[in-house]
Amino acid sequence: MRNMATALVLSAFLSACGKEKCGSDETTVVGQFNMAGTYFSIDESTASGLNFGTAHKIDVDRYESGCVSRVGLRIRPGGVGCEMNLELRPNSDGNYTLTSFTFSADSYCPNFRDELEGEYSTDGSDSSINYSMPHQVDMETGTEDRVCLDNINYWLSAEGTLRSDSGRERSFELNIELSGDHVSNGDTSADCDVRWGGGGWDDDDDDW
Repeated sequence: MRNMATALVLSAFLSACGKEKCGSDETTVVGQFNMAGTYFSIDESTASGLNFGTAHKIDVDRYESGCVSRVGLRIRPGGVGCEMNLELRPNSDGNYTLTSFTFSADSYCPNFRDELEGEYSTDGSDSSINYSMPHQVDMETGTEDRVCLDNINYWLSAEGTLRSDSGRERSFELNIELSGDHVSNGDTSADCDVRWGGGGWDDDDDDW
C-alpha cells in the first residue's frame, strides 16, 4: 500500500513538472533497462514517453535557497506496455539515494515473457546508484518558482532487487542518460541542505 501511495504522489509531482517552456529543446532519455536477464532499450522524450521532474528549495534568504530535494522520472518506452517510476532524494550526507522504484510490464512490453509480466517495486534499501544529477540550481533571488536548466547532461545507473506483489524477487539494472532543457519547480517546504553558499553552483566542485 505504501508503494502505491508513493507512486501516486510521484505521479502528481511529475505531472506538474516541465510544463513551462524552457529553451528550444525537449528533455530526452536514452539507455537500457534489464530485469532478470531480459532487457529493453530506452529512447524517449518529454514529447512522448518521458516525464522528468526536479524540486528545488525556495527561500527569500538566497543563501538558504536552490538545493534540490527531489528528482523524479517516469519512463514509458513507446508509450505502452512497460512503465517505470523512480524517485531520488538526498540522504543525511546530501547524496542522492533511490527512495522508490516501481516497474510494470504487460503483454505490450517487448521481450518480457508471461512469467515476468506484472508489477514490481522497491523502496531502494537494497539498491545502489551512481549518478550525475543536480544538487543545486542557480537562482537570482532565491524565490524563483521555475528555474530553467538548459543543455543538461545527466546520467544515472542503478541496480538492485525488485519484488512483485506475490513476493517474487528479480534483479534489475538501469542505465540512462538525460539531455536537453528542463524546468525545475520550486518548493518552500523542500527538505535539503544548501551547497556552496546557496543559489548557485560552485565551479570548483564537480560533484553534482
